[in-house]
Amino acid sequence: MLRKLTSIPGDIELLASKGKTRSKNWTLAQVADHLAMAIEWQIGLIPEGMLPARLPPMWVRRVFRCVFLGIGRLPANVPANESILPQEDVALPASIARLRNAIKLMHEFAGPFRTHPFFGNMSLAGWVRFHEVHARIT
Repeated sequence: MLRKLTSIPGDIELLASKGKTRSKNWTLAQVADHLAMAIEWQIGLIPEGMLPARLPPMWVRRVFRCVFLGIGRLPANVPANESILPQEDVALPASIARLRNAIKLMHEFAGPFRTHPFFGNMSLAGWVRFHEVHARIT
């Protein structure tokens, strides 16, 4: 159901209104909060955090970026960076408001965006696509 980035907060609200409370391992509030934190990280509002000890060469990561974002899928079960893990007790209205604000700030951000630790440098359009795909697997 999660489609365009700007519609994701409303999509989460719609799911909640239909009685859905979870998406895989997280509550809908945690999903919204995590997505907001990922965007806040991208524009520098959250410290960088720890990167994986060993990453494939950048050319391999760029190929993965084209494949995964091109077909609209990311690998499942990739652990989230600790700096953007949601709290257990986050409230849905607050997390949705945070996500709406993060999306607004991302579109207003003059840049430069942070370099994604796996996919490398991305334009605004690339980051929007990343967050749309990311929302579907979260």
